[in-house]
Amino acid sequence: MNVKIACLVLTLDLLACGKKSSDDSASSATTALEGVWKTSCITITYQDDTKSYYQVVVTYSGNTFKKDVVSYGSDNCSISRYSYTYKGTFTIGEQYNPISGAYKLDNKYSSISLRYSQAEYVENANEKAIYEYTDWVINTDKEIAGKKASSSDTAEPSIGDFDYDIFKIDGKTLKLGDSDTGDGTSLDKRPTALDESIVATKQ
Repeated sequence: MNVKIACLVLTLDLLACGKKSSDDSASSATTALEGVWKTSCITITYQDDTKSYYQVVVTYSGNTFKKDVVSYGSDNCSISRYSYTYKGTFTIGEQYNPISGAYKLDNKYSSISLRYSQAEYVENANEKAIYEYTDWVINTDKEIAGKKASSSDTAEPSIGDFDYDIFKIDGKTLKLGDSDTGDGTSLDKRPTALDESIVATKQ
């Protein structure tokens, strides 16, 4: 399970063929990433047996990315409650040799925003000054890069920060790194395994 995504949801609920050179391989990987990738409806079960549901949609275009992490109130992921949006640029690195077919992926953030889709969440966010704002409006994005959801939470990455990841494409499926094995905040914390619980399909 991707701990970074699970913590985001929980925080707001509680408040190829042939041998190629490295450069050729990276170029092929960039081409393969192009497009929209979407997961199924994913369930998070907490220690008290309560559940949350979310879906991840990642769009790669040229050297830019946009990742939406959308929280839902039911297991069919039909009505959204709120959504995080991460934007930035990315660079494909060399093959990540410990895992066959995997590559290094370095993401640089240019924006991190949050949007509430239901009035009760807007009201709660304003009362608790979530991410230091008291003027949340329904279906309106607010920039939260570098901010904390509350004083006891870890701050979101700042604009210009990097997320060091790995990825593997198998046909029309995409897997990213498992943050249980590295949170990606520095080169030496790049994930060392793929997250098998979150699989995106090319749309």
